[in-house]
Amino acid sequence: MATGRTAKNKKTLQRLHDHVYTDTQVKGFEDHTLSEAEMYRKQMVSTTEENVMLRGNIQELQGQLRDAYKRIAELIDGNMER
Repeated sequence: MATGRTAKNKKTLQRLHDHVYTDTQVKGFEDHTLSEAEMYRKQMVSTTEENVMLRGNIQELQGQLRDAYKRIAELIDGNMER
């Protein structure tokens, strides 16, 4: 029995090996990852992630600027302590 199963598996593997799909087709479906719409979607996701990161950076820098202005005001008022 094991021999029959092994032979069947070999035939199946050979059929799979003989049938090679192109880069743009997999089992009859076109690869959507190569489409223009997918390219724009990836750019949009990347831009959105960058936008979120930059907003965080701006918020941090604005906090540092606010703290610097406070410190400048303290120095001008004569409070030189830290």
